[in-house]
Amino acid sequence: MLSYANDDVFAVVLYFSQSANSEGNADMGRLTRQLIDVAESLDGSFYLPYQLRYTKQQLRAAYPELDVFLDLKTRYDPSGVFSNRLYEKYFG
Repeated sequence: MLSYANDDVFAVVLYFSQSANSEGNADMGRLTRQLIDVAESLDGSFYLPYQLRYTKQQLRAAYPELDVFLDLKTRYDPSGVFSNRLYEKYFG
């Protein structure tokens, strides 16, 4: 349901070296959101990385089945036993 590729596609993997301070993190957040906007403007998507720098709107646009997933999660995990940083940040 949360697959970033539903057809045959190619992926571009970028490796960045950044400062690990608040300024470097803020810069990387802005760049990440800009790159996601470009990908989405080309009917692309993005992999759900460990660095949660995308907006909730970008997440919803890239993953149209998200609401179905969230409904199923609530049904099968009503106590919230299974969670992660992504879920806690955007839906917790």
